[in-house]
Amino acid sequence: MSKEEEIIISKTHENIYINKDVTITKWVFPKHSFSCNIFLDDNVCFTSKQLLNIAGINGTIQFYSNKKTTLKLQLGIIFKGKNCLEIRNILAKNNSNSVIKIHAWQEDEEETILKTEGVIAENTKANNFLEEIKVLNDKNHKITCIPNLVVSSNEASANHNVTIKTFTEEEIFFMNTKGISQKKAQEIIKEGFLNSMLQ
Repeated sequence: MSKEEEIIISKTHENIYINKDVTITKWVFPKHSFSCNIFLDDNVCFTSKQLLNIAGINGTIQFYSNKKTTLKLQLGIIFKGKNCLEIRNILAKNNSNSVIKIHAWQEDEEETILKTEGVIAENTKANNFLEEIKVLNDKNHKITCIPNLVVSSNEASANHNVTIKTFTEEEIFFMNTKGISQKKAQEIIKEGFLNSMLQ
């Protein structure tokens, strides 16, 4: 059974070492720019499945996966203000599994840049990497996604995709027929979209 812990990033440059199975229940980000390296020891399972509110950050979270590690990152993120967040995962050894799924929404009219990158090192075997980013946008809310995947091994399975969706007329019309206002309908759609990451 994994231990429940919080990740608190307080320094400009932070190194965190994980040597046992862990489930992250809370992330705390600083107001200043930051770079956080998270090192996963052999045979460790790192899980984080939650809804985050992020406001005005500029930072990088970089995972280093070792032999037979498992990374499960499922995040619903509400961004406020101007943000730049990069999430990277480097699979440097063999037999690692990595799943990064993010559903994101920009709450105001500022812009967020969301960068994601997966790196599978050369001379490694049997690594699996999946990166799935979904963004809910409309004309007044904007998130720019920059995905990247670098695979230097011929013996790996790696996939990534980005989906941009918006509120459809059909969704809004259906809820209007049930007596739900347009504003409330959009709120319901947004909550369902974000909270689906918690399942």
